Amino acid sequence: MKNVKRNLLWFSIFWLLAACASDEEQTAITAPVPTATAVPATITPTPTTMPVEETAVPTPSQLGQPVAAAAQITLGDWSPVGRYFTYWTHTPEEADISMPGDFYIYDAEQEQNCPFGGYRTGATTWKRRHLWLPNGEILIFGDEDVVAFQPCGDDFAIFTDRFPEPITRVVTATANRSHFLLTSENSYWLYQPEGHQVRQVAEFNQGMDGGAAFSPDGRFVALNGDEGGSYLLDVATATVSLIATWQGGATSGEATAQWINETQFVIISSNDLGPVLIDVDGIRQNVGLTFFDRATFSESAVFAQRDDPSGHFHLLLEIFDDEENPLYLYHSENDESEALTAAQANFMHAFMAENGRWLFILNATEDNGREWWVRPIDPANSVPQHLASHDKTIYLRANPVDDQVAVGYSDRIELLTLPDATLLATYAVAEQTIYPLGFSPDGRFLVIEAINPNGGETLFIQPVDGS
Repeated sequence: MKNVKRNLLWFSIFWLLAACASDEEQTAITAPVPTATAVPATITPTPTTMPVEETAVPTPSQLGQPVAAAAQITLGDWSPVGRYFTYWTHTPEEADISMPGDFYIYDAEQEQNCPFGGYRTGATTWKRRHLWLPNGEILIFGDEDVVAFQPCGDDFAIFTDRFPEPITRVVTATANRSHFLLTSENSYWLYQPEGHQVRQVAEFNQGMDGGAAFSPDGRFVALNGDEGGSYLLDVATATVSLIATWQGGATSGEATAQWINETQFVIISSNDLGPVLIDVDGIRQNVGLTFFDRATFSESAVFAQRDDPSGHFHLLLEIFDDEENPLYLYHSENDESEALTAAQANFMHAFMAENGRWLFILNATEDNGREWWVRPIDPANSVPQHLASHDKTIYLRANPVDDQVAVGYSDRIELLTLPDATLLATYAVAEQTIYPLGFSPDGRFLVIEAINPNGGETLFIQPVDGS
């Protein structure tokens, strides 16, 4: 059972990173992650009302024209203002062996597809080579040249000579996109769009596959080593130093640093210490003892969410070897932590909405179905309410701006309000499995995938505000 819980812990980490991926990293459209079937702990929040009976499926709302249809489609990302969306299409031959695909920029407002032939990549976004500049342009590290242009425009600026080595991945960026961290085959690079300045990070090439995050003020980047351990990149000097040790290995990428203020970050989990609080001066503390009055170990994970205007943050702690209280929530504004208690089903996973208002909790029912519950993050001890349930898998994506969620039942998607679950719209595609893949940053559009049982995928981008 311990190994099952450990595997579910890392499934939860992967699921959350996929669901709340940044602009720089999102999962591919090709294989929606199935909900885990392991049941680690017999606990759920106490509802205020009994779970509602499932009613007849309402008539689906009309979906717009598909954005794309192909043997396989790989998701890119949204522009910061939520107007443009990038993706790749792959032929059956390309999909079978993960060959590069054709790249497109979709203008969601004009419903226009714009191909860009000089940029092909395989069926993964892990090695993405494009970024969105502060002025709204897209910068692409293409197959031959580095180019910047307004999406769907033809006025190209060439910056190939600014980059000493071919860039293999855009790793992360500051919130205002004033600085980016990039990789080439053997090195890190700091890129500053103002003046297109490029600096090599001296003598450091560990952690090339993930685990990097800028501090809120942009002065530092926390980096994970290949075998774990936290390194600190000083942006001003472009130098790196090891500041804390912990064991990671294959899970280092999932342990990405989460900054809670300008000088401290938490590691989601580690193989030896579990979640860790680390200071830029190298002070290492147990997350459980620091925030929750109990020690935490490797069978646990912590997820942080910071409100930049106020500086307050919340920590969501999952403990998979605690069958009585597997879920805790810390509120920095009043230095208070709470345990979510009272059992009805089996707790599986939880996450906080990007807009900072809602906590979602996934449970397994006694007949191995799935149900989602929702409660406000604040105040503490808010009572969860039943949101949705299904006898099989169920997928949920939260709107990053509005109080809405898209719930996928495989045969349909329902758009619901929070927390009362008022039905706003239902989407379906005849004889196809349909999934919600996420909202645009401004919450105006919902990305939908439909999978044909005979093969092939269709991409929809649906307005959710009636526009």
